[in-house]
Amino acid sequence: MGADRGGEHSDRARELTAHLETAQPAPPPADRDVVGFGATVELEDEAGKRTTYRFVGAIEADVKRGALSWQSPLATAVWNARVGDAIELPRGGEASVIAIGYDA
Repeated sequence: MGADRGGEHSDRARELTAHLETAQPAPPPADRDVVGFGATVELEDEAGKRTTYRFVGAIEADVKRGALSWQSPLATAVWNARVGDAIELPRGGEASVIAIGYDA
């Protein structure tokens, strides 16, 4: 017999409701030239590979879509960086910050 999918959905709904009850908006930093919460950041590693990430809350994180928690090791490494800065990657090696952007 399969798992109780209805129970799983109910548990997830309760979890999301609890998060929404305590959620507070987080405006982007006043200095949009630095990496902070909500930033979309393009990095270029030593091999020339470019990757784009967006730093979001834990519930919004979706690694497959490039949305990483602001508490992730990569976010910590790039936090407060500016375009042109070199950062040390958590997995080893370095990357350069190529672009920083914020939605509206």
